[in-house]
Amino acid sequence: MPLTTVRYYVELGLLVPDKVNKNFIFDTQCVEDLEFILRIKELNFTLSEIHELLSIRRSSNLVDKQDIDHYVQTFLKVRSRHLHEIEHLNSITSEIDKMIVEVKQAKEVPKKHTGIHIKFLDYLSCPHCKSMLQLENAKINQNQIMNADLVCKCSYTAHIRNGIYMANSNINKKYEIYYPHRECYDADPYTITLVQKWHNRIIKWLQQNDLKDKVVFENYVNLFCFLNKGLKYLDPDALYIIADPYKEIIEMYKNRIDSLEQDYNILFIVNGDDRYPFKQGSIDYAIDFMSSNFYNRSNSDTMISNIRPLFHESTKVAGVYTYIKEGIKSIETFKKMHPLGNQCSYDLKKFKEDIVANKLATIEELDEDIIKKSDIPFHLPGDTLGYYLYYCSPEKKA
Repeated sequence: MPLTTVRYYVELGLLVPDKVNKNFIFDTQCVEDLEFILRIKELNFTLSEIHELLSIRRSSNLVDKQDIDHYVQTFLKVRSRHLHEIEHLNSITSEIDKMIVEVKQAKEVPKKHTGIHIKFLDYLSCPHCKSMLQLENAKINQNQIMNADLVCKCSYTAHIRNGIYMANSNINKKYEIYYPHRECYDADPYTITLVQKWHNRIIKWLQQNDLKDKVVFENYVNLFCFLNKGLKYLDPDALYIIADPYKEIIEMYKNRIDSLEQDYNILFIVNGDDRYPFKQGSIDYAIDFMSSNFYNRSNSDTMISNIRPLFHESTKVAGVYTYIKEGIKSIETFKKMHPLGNQCSYDLKKFKEDIVANKLATIEELDEDIIKKSDIPFHLPGDTLGYYLYYCSPEKKA
């Protein structure tokens, strides 16, 4: 037993040793009391209850009926409390069992086999020559394209397989990795709380807009997929596009979203060379939930500049951008880990300059959260990460 605990017991009067000079002398009685304390403590008696028992033991020989009744009553009181605790724990475990069954039943809900709604054909065009794509060998089920080939007179070809648009997947895998099995719960609770806060704010902002028949676009969902969790709070009559260079990532999110009860119109696209097969001005809302950060790991340009041609004059962008607030070492480490990436990555000043350079105007911004520890590979201990929440739209012409 730690010495501090012994001293604490002495201060409470649980142990009553003699004191010679500054030293406590523990006789046989003290040792017996200590053994009794340790035994009773194992039975989850409180210190005040132990003190009560010791007081009875010290003031009587436990031969008087009244003393014995008082002594036993203390045990019965603790026993009764434990029985109530057992009932409460049984109730809790029963409720936990119900919740486990509910989760398993939800998991066992048959997945829908969705395709690409024919509405999306109006937005498709060749990423090279901008011509209209021709649909061939199509298998369509209830207005959803399950399998097909898309061809252009300039020789561009793409395929729809199992409801996923498979475009060119020319990605440099030497400097990039995908995380098909990673989850947000691998991060620390503080980071997860911040992510949820930003998620909630963007959801609220989107809900204030009329999304019916509008195109909502999110790409580079390797790190986080905003729409994966956010769809159930958004208008099911919108048209959603979820894009990523990796087939494994898109398949994972499609399987998850197909398990939702509500039906959504979603175009899942695997597109590795970042030239998207959409007409200019197709996107009404773009989500950048740290997508810019992930894009910068394997591209020398910026994500905003890449998708800017897909905006029209009323397009709105909502995003969260991670930047290194303090710490040159983390920036240097990033450059070594991602030599083909954007060398101005994780720089808030450069990010804001890029927004202006792409003729976008900030509608609203918030820069209030910092993190000193994260699971980002190049984030070194001691360096500080900042998080910038922003909403922007194309500048209005004079």
